[in-house]
Amino acid sequence: METKLITVEEYKALQCTLTRLESKLDKITPEQLDRVTYRPEEVCQMLDISPKTLQNYRDKKQIGFSQVGPKIWFTAQDVETFLTRNRIQAKELIRTNA
Repeated sequence: METKLITVEEYKALQCTLTRLESKLDKITPEQLDRVTYRPEEVCQMLDISPKTLQNYRDKKQIGFSQVGPKIWFTAQDVETFLTRNRIQAKELIRTNA
């Protein structure tokens, strides 16, 4: 893995940019979030799955999507719902004092 060093000025500029981005993201409403759309390639990358797996999820109606002609789109809500429905809750660890 390649390592790159940045100057203090570059770090501060990056930190400032991230702060501005965070501020903008905090102002996004759920209604606006639902208007965010993703192409299939983006969803595959987010979920770390192959295009064929995403196609299978669509065919089995496990993930919502919109289609206009040959174009397919996913909303942020489609992806969030899919992840929520497939969430597996971890068991709580019970600690005993021995």
